[in-house]
Amino acid sequence: AKTRKATLDQSYDLQRFLNDFRNSLSWISDMKALISADELARDVAGSESLLQRHEEHKGEIDARQDSFRTVTEFGDSLIDTKHYASEDIQAKLDALAAERATLQELWD
Repeated sequence: AKTRKATLDQSYDLQRFLNDFRNSLSWISDMKALISADELARDVAGSESLLQRHEEHKGEIDARQDSFRTVTEFGDSLIDTKHYASEDIQAKLDALAAERATLQELWD
């Protein structure tokens, strides 16, 4: 019974991690689409509006850093406790780091 409970607890933690991972990846994808949109201003007011939106996107990216850190730390803690899906978790963490780097490159 203890083994079954431990496996259930690990499965629950895995599902929490995967949910957070998917949410983070989805947000990054949406933000990459917004940043890379080819929208040009036609006048000064339009330019100011685009600049303001640009700054808002940067604020959103900065605000999301804690969320990314939380997901990464949770995944690392699962790996440290020898979770049965450690290899998959590490692959997801690597994918998240790569997507974050791509987002940062797009921003810069």
